[in-house]
Amino acid sequence: GKELLTLTGHGDQLWSASYSADGQRIVTAGMDQTAKVWEAETGTELLTLTGHDGAVWSAGYSPDGQRIVTGGWDKTARVWNAQMGTELLALTGHDGWVFSASYSADGQRIVTGSGDTAKVWDANTGQELLTLTGHESGVRSASYSPDGERIVTAGGDKTAKAWEAQTGTELITLKGHEGEVRSAGYSPDGQRIVTASHDKTAKVWEAQTGTELLTLRGHDGWVFSAGYSPDGQRIVTASLDGTVKVWNAQTGTELLTLTGHDSRVWSAVYSADGRRIVTASWDQTAKVWEAQTGTELLTLRGHDGRVCSAGYSPDGQRIVTASFDQTAKVWDAQAGTELLTLTGHDSVVTSVAYSPDGKRIATAGRNGIVQIYTTDMDELLEIAKSRVTRQLTAKEKEKYGVLD
Repeated sequence: GKELLTLTGHGDQLWSASYSADGQRIVTAGMDQTAKVWEAETGTELLTLTGHDGAVWSAGYSPDGQRIVTGGWDKTARVWNAQMGTELLALTGHDGWVFSASYSADGQRIVTGSGDTAKVWDANTGQELLTLTGHESGVRSASYSPDGERIVTAGGDKTAKAWEAQTGTELITLKGHEGEVRSAGYSPDGQRIVTASHDKTAKVWEAQTGTELLTLRGHDGWVFSAGYSPDGQRIVTASLDGTVKVWNAQTGTELLTLTGHDSRVWSAVYSADGRRIVTASWDQTAKVWEAQTGTELLTLRGHDGRVCSAGYSPDGQRIVTASFDQTAKVWDAQAGTELLTLTGHDSVVTSVAYSPDGKRIATAGRNGIVQIYTTDMDELLEIAKSRVTRQLTAKEKEKYGVLD
C-alpha cells in the first residue's frame, strides 16, 4: 500500500485516469482542457495533449496502445499519437459535448456519444462513417456488441436502440421503459440486451429482433445499472432503493434480493469467476455476497464517507473501494480484512482501478490529481531497502522475507 507516485500537473479537476493495455502508461483527462500521458513506473509526465477548447471528459487508449482518443466539451473527439502526443485527427460533427469516445475491439472504429446522437468514425482517417440519429434526448451510453457487429445506445428518451455497426442502420428501437434508460449492454454471447431505467425496472430484449423478452420488476427506486454474470445465466441490478437483485437471465425470475445496505446502491459487479458480487453504497460500506445464494459474506467497513465504487483485482483476491472520505481502501476478498488505506488525496476519490497485472492501483480525485500505489511486495521491499539507513537485523529479515 505504499504510495508510489502523485501525478500533479493538471490545473483543474480530473475526470478520468486509465492505464494503457500493457500497463506502462497512464492517460488522464482534465477540466484544464488537456489530457496528459504519464510513465506508470516513475510518474514522469511524458506528454500534454493540447488542442481541445474546453474540458476533456474522457481519454482512452486504442487496443494496441498506439493511439489515444479524447472527448471534450468543445463538441469534438480527437485522436493522438500515443508516443509523440501529436494530434492526428479531429473528429468534428457533433452539435453538443462529447461525453464518451471508445474504440471497437479491433481498433478500426471509434464510437462517440453526444447530445441525442452517436457517431462512428474510421479510427485511422477520422472520416465520419455513420451518424446514429434517432434518439430524442441525450445518449447516456454507447457500446459495441461482443463481435463488433452492432452498437447499442441508451437514451434519455426512454428508449434503447441497436444499430448495424458497419452501416449505421437503425435496426431496432427498444421501447417499453417509462423512464430514462440509464444503461444498455449485451449479454456475453451477444444474443440479448439488458437495459436499466428510472422507471424502476430492467428489461431484457432479443438482440436481433428487439422483442421484449423480460421485465425485471421488483425495485422500489431507479435502477442505476444492470449487467450479466460472466456466464450469461444471471443478471444483477443495483438501485436507488438500497437493494441489489439477482435474476434468472432466461426467465426473469427474481432469484435473490441482497438487502443490508442502508442507502442507495450505486454499483454491483460480479467477480471474474462469477461466484461473488461486490456492491458499493452511500451507507459508507461495500459488501460481498455469495452470488448463488445471496448470503452476505462480508461488510467492508472502514470508510468515513459514501463509497462511490468497488471492484475486484484481476485475480479476484482483492477488492478496492473509493470513497468520499478522500481515501481508497484495499481489502482481502475472502476475509474482508482491510489491508491497506491509500491516502494522499485532499478531495473525494472518484474512481479507482487496478493495472492489468494487478500490481498497481491508480486513483483519481476531484482535486485533479492521480496517484499510483504499488501492491507488489517485491517492489515494496526494494523501495524500503533503498530508503533504510542501516542494515536489517536477522530477525527483521526473517519477518519481512528479505533474502540475502
